[in-house]
Amino acid sequence: MSNATAPTSRAASTSAAIPAVVELARFATKPESDAEFLATRDAALAAIRRAYPGLVSGTLVKLESTPERTVWMDIVFWDSLESAQEAAAHCMTIPEFQAMVQHISEELSMEHGVVVERY
Repeated sequence: MSNATAPTSRAASTSAAIPAVVELARFATKPESDAEFLATRDAALAAIRRAYPGLVSGTLVKLESTPERTVWMDIVFWDSLESAQEAAAHCMTIPEFQAMVQHISEELSMEHGVVVERY
């Protein structure tokens, strides 16, 4: 078995419910906007789920908090790379998502990867 196919096989044998793709979005907010950012997330995520049912689950992590900025990592699991890319390309057309991202002061990184294993 080659190394290229081993992770997929391992993931598939571990659980059929493992999401296929993870999205890692790292961004910052101004500390004075944190409460508003968090208050708009529920509506934004509900709207994203309605528009893009490929969203499996996610976790928001606060990485850093200084007087100048708060840095976050949104870890989002998708059923496919196509679902993740479609949502990324069109999410700004969703008013609830727009309301949430207006509180983001800086986009630091965004990348997608194939889930090999969850534990």
